[in-house]
Amino acid sequence: MWRVIDMWNLGDLSDMDYDLEVMCRYAVDRSQGEVVDVNLQYFATAQLLEYIAERSGKLKRLSIACCYGMVCESLVEVVKKLPLLEELSLTHTTITIEGIEDLGRSCPRLKLFELNNSLYMGSGDCFDNEDVSSSYY
Repeated sequence: MWRVIDMWNLGDLSDMDYDLEVMCRYAVDRSQGEVVDVNLQYFATAQLLEYIAERSGKLKRLSIACCYGMVCESLVEVVKKLPLLEELSLTHTTITIEGIEDLGRSCPRLKLFELNNSLYMGSGDCFDNEDVSSSYY
């Protein structure tokens, strides 16, 4: 059984002979609920994250990068199904300030939250990393 899933897409999904989402679902199934670490780069979808959350109750670390189309509300619903989640890393994603707060409330065991090079959207305004981080420290 598999405990770590680390998948990257550095190419064009339409040019691939294989489907990364199908491969990831297969890896989740092969883990038999024992996966503790998932890293998805450039191809995570709300549906895939929901699939992972429903079958990976022992997940402690989730890292998502370059998933611009993903709605932060779906991510909040996903992490609510991961009671053991200790680390959450979001890189090059779009999220609201309210989404960040909801994530924090939804993850009681969260020890590490990383938000890198992401677009923050709050009350219609966009902030860069420096503006937001200085207001929370």
